[in-house]
Amino acid sequence: MEISLVGRDAVADRAWRALVAGAPVLVEGRSGIGKTALWRALVGRAERAGWSTLTCAPAEAEVALPFAALADLLRPLAAALPARPPQQRAAAEMVLLAAPGDEVIDERAVGAATRALIEGAFGAGAPVLLAVDDAPWLDPPSERALRFALRRLAPRPA
Repeated sequence: MEISLVGRDAVADRAWRALVAGAPVLVEGRSGIGKTALWRALVGRAERAGWSTLTCAPAEAEVALPFAALADLLRPLAAALPARPPQQRAAAEMVLLAAPGDEVIDERAVGAATRALIEGAFGAGAPVLLAVDDAPWLDPPSERALRFALRRLAPRPA
């Protein structure tokens, strides 16, 4: 189902062209102007075009939950965990709450696992869209892991 963006077709088309060209897109503005609707439309268009989409939409209430947003982003890549080195696999499993444990999570291992899992998504051949709605509500550990991973990725996801 395609989301209709009344009066925003030009903005949506410009954002889509940027994504197709491999450029990042940042949608900013005051509350209530339709940023989330645009985000959903772009994610939906990417999915219909066969892209791999990694998404999260953190909320203010989740900012204190470590790795909540990162877990949403990485969940579609969980099948690739067995191929990761043990330390990265263990860190990613802790983020996804897929393994028991009371161990302290090594944030560098989480960042490395995040980078490797996203790089692996590139290997699938389809373009990759990494989409974060309401980035100001990213929990700090998720934000650090994403920044660590994205600085080290080449090619970068849209």
